[in-house]
Amino acid sequence: MPRRPLRVACCIALVAALMSLQPQPAVAVVPTDEAVEQAKQKAVKFLSQNMNEGGITGQEVGVHCLVAVALLKCDQPKSHPVVQKALNSFRQAVQTGEINQGYEAVYTLGIGMVLAAALGEKALCQNALKQLLTHQREHGGFAARAGGADGGDTSMTQYAVLGMWEAAQIGVYAPPNVWQGVAKWLMDTQLEDGRFLYNPGGGRTAIGDTGHSMAAGGVGTLYIIANYARPRGGTGKTKTTPEGKREREPAEVPSVLTPVGGQKKDSNKEKVERVPLPGGVSIDMGRWETAVGRTNTWLSRNFNIAPQSWTFYYLYALERYYAFKEMWEGRNDPEPEWYDQASNYLLKQQQVNGAWPAIQVSERVNTSFAVLVLIRGTRKGLKTEDKAGGTLLSGSGLPTDLSNVRLKDGRIAVKPLAGPAGDMLEIMEKPDDPRFLEAVEGLKELVVKADDIMLSPHLVRLNKMAKNPSPEARAAAITLLGKSRDLDYVPTLIFALRDQDDRVVAAAWEALRFVSRRFDSFGMSPDFKGEDEKARAQAREKAIERWKEWYRTVRPDAEFED
Repeated sequence: MPRRPLRVACCIALVAALMSLQPQPAVAVVPTDEAVEQAKQKAVKFLSQNMNEGGITGQEVGVHCLVAVALLKCDQPKSHPVVQKALNSFRQAVQTGEINQGYEAVYTLGIGMVLAAALGEKALCQNALKQLLTHQREHGGFAARAGGADGGDTSMTQYAVLGMWEAAQIGVYAPPNVWQGVAKWLMDTQLEDGRFLYNPGGGRTAIGDTGHSMAAGGVGTLYIIANYARPRGGTGKTKTTPEGKREREPAEVPSVLTPVGGQKKDSNKEKVERVPLPGGVSIDMGRWETAVGRTNTWLSRNFNIAPQSWTFYYLYALERYYAFKEMWEGRNDPEPEWYDQASNYLLKQQQVNGAWPAIQVSERVNTSFAVLVLIRGTRKGLKTEDKAGGTLLSGSGLPTDLSNVRLKDGRIAVKPLAGPAGDMLEIMEKPDDPRFLEAVEGLKELVVKADDIMLSPHLVRLNKMAKNPSPEARAAAITLLGKSRDLDYVPTLIFALRDQDDRVVAAAWEALRFVSRRFDSFGMSPDFKGEDEKARAQAREKAIERWKEWYRTVRPDAEFED
């Protein structure tokens, strides 16, 4: 009897030991884990060393910009010596034109624009964009003028579009035809199985043995373009059908954009063949969905976290792909399986000095790629992005009634006021009204569904609203005046081209295109390019004169406000 307790204790210990041998549930890795944080700090230390000596020329400018972007994403200050030296080197290379002389030109311009945008360097982004666009070929793809493939280069194109995306976040916009050209070129050159060629028309077919890098880079670029030019009224989110299938919610297409001679298609029953998008961008969304669907399927069936070559370059492309895919679909996956596999692989590959190995490219390049993946740098940027230029409606502050505050696209906004257009306009005529912001949001939502009958009684008030102190109110009023197609208000639209707010200028430009049916915009764009402020001012005045000339052909006695 005395030995019974001992037997029981031994049995319990044996059971516990056996249970410890059973597989335990895996814990997903996330960017905030201690192991990731330690790897990030080691990488920061490595990237900060030996990067601030001597001059930077040629290809090194792009490498330095990539390192600087990685440091900023790792929460290093803008004043970091490496960041500032990269910025100055990029600025000098752009100003002298040296940046266009080598095979790496597109890469350097693209990643340099990412850096300049992160630092708020709008003028530098404008100058860099002008030079970047000289490398876009007639077919729509990008390839460096010096040594680039005539058929285009998918690798270069993805970095060109990434730079264009980041520049757009601070108000520097590439013309619509540039985005459209890239989208069409990618869809034209995509292989039937969903992969993309490295150099369509000849040369290498893919980086690596299986084409993972180009598949992720190509489809990621298509997602960037779609997010930049999201259809009006569309959410990009997915929904579950009664049959259990996941489908993207359709976008509303304004009746004014229905093809001439045809009825407006029911987006719930049939895909709209060509969806006009904000900023004048127009993409064949049916073809786009087919293209991304092919590559999504290929990447899923051939998933490989570490292809045999260009692994770190590929992983950064994969990280961007998933970030912009989630953005388009309107979802947030905090613990995706791909990241769990990627982070485990990267943590094992990091060297004692904090770098990742120099395979195909230098340690600095691969370390930058690796750490950007570990911290999910693209998603981190999208999470806090603010396309409107601030977390609040500019110049308005928080509304009195905080119960109406909501988070929209990563920024603070207010719930739109519901009701007749006249009521909203009456409120907006009184900036001190506590419902002012809600009325502005409500008027903006009316833009999609407004028609001639709805707008007709309010045109005089909308014309007055076009000079409201709030840029959001001005932009909404200008858009509605354009939708009315009333030629009496064209002078107001032309006057708005001198507005200090880019959103108002863009709204006026689109309104003029719609009223005039001059969708070619006389070959000009509303970003008024130029080397300096004086040149941009001259471009703006030239555009204004062209629109005035057009208006005088329909209203010879027209008078304009200066």
